[in-house]
Amino acid sequence: MIQHEEQFKELISKSSWINQAIEIAEKLVLPDYYIAGGVVSQVIWNQLTGQDIHSNIKDVDVIYFDASESQAQRAERETTFTALSKGQFVLDMTNQAFVHEWYRDQAGGQVKPLMCTEQGINTWLFAFAIGVRGPDYQIYAPYGLADLFAMQLRPNSLQMDEAVYLKMVASYTQRWPQLMAEPW
Repeated sequence: MIQHEEQFKELISKSSWINQAIEIAEKLVLPDYYIAGGVVSQVIWNQLTGQDIHSNIKDVDVIYFDASESQAQRAERETTFTALSKGQFVLDMTNQAFVHEWYRDQAGGQVKPLMCTEQGINTWLFAFAIGVRGPDYQIYAPYGLADLFAMQLRPNSLQMDEAVYLKMVASYTQRWPQLMAEPW
């Protein structure tokens, strides 16, 4: 068992957004999916700091892996997911099989293609490198949950640079002043 796992599952279970996203992902049979990143961390932080559970959360990150998916299929999945969510939250849905194309086209960078969803999560800030799926809240947290519950931000140089990290720190510490950020 991961340290803080029971508390994590208890707090995550209170989020209608995360529960709804899991239900939809299961219904759509999204391959190798996780509800992950910001929404997971921020739901926990909001509860730890006494804020409304969905306060200051920009979107719900749904990630999955399907290397055979066409752009039309991707668009259809996103449209269907959004319709099923009935506008309860803003969706950020990403097929990790094509993240390398996004980096090339949007960020001008080069990254190697990922081979599975978990490889994408591995590149995120430690407190954000957490995915949850299934009605029993299966957790993928390659760096554990300690940084999340300590409200600690640490850089992850696997796929980001200092400028990106500093921008993220500025955004998160503005919304959650209790966060502590390690220098790059």
